Amino acid sequence: MLMSDHRLPQAMDPFLDSEMAASDFAPEPMPTEDRLIQVVDSEPYKEQRPEAWEKPSLLDAIMFKTLFTVTRVRGRGDNLKKHWLGHRANHAHFVSRVITTGIDGKPVPYGVTPDAGICSSCVEFFNVTDDNTRKLVSACPGAVTFGGAKRDVYYDVKPGDARDRETDG
Repeated sequence: MLMSDHRLPQAMDPFLDSEMAASDFAPEPMPTEDRLIQVVDSEPYKEQRPEAWEKPSLLDAIMFKTLFTVTRVRGRGDNLKKHWLGHRANHAHFVSRVITTGIDGKPVPYGVTPDAGICSSCVEFFNVTDDNTRKLVSACPGAVTFGGAKRDVYYDVKPGDARDRETDG
């Protein structure tokens, strides 16, 4: 895997899986709790989700509490239970593409909770949920703390030329 904070030479384009850049996108308003529940209950998500995404462990809760309280990404009293719906909805949404915005006449899914409610944005950054779909991804606390991502910024993640090469043979 090669990652760069600047545009690679055009000769590398055939090898790129995705290109990511900060955007000025800001959804208004964020989806309601009822809407997030609909996203999590959507059939496409239920059919495609790994079961592990629906079963937080005690270790998840401890890591959540310790890491994000110490780094002050989340506030006192925050816990996994408080953010669990948002965490699930973000993954569910990128799988089901229920909530979108229009870019260049096409529907583009975007993160559906504020940064503090996101977990594992790398799943979307690195195209684990869908490698052929453009998406607007906001960074999780881990990406902000350890990856240098910016808070409260949506990253425009576009499939790269390597996707075309793989599907064309």
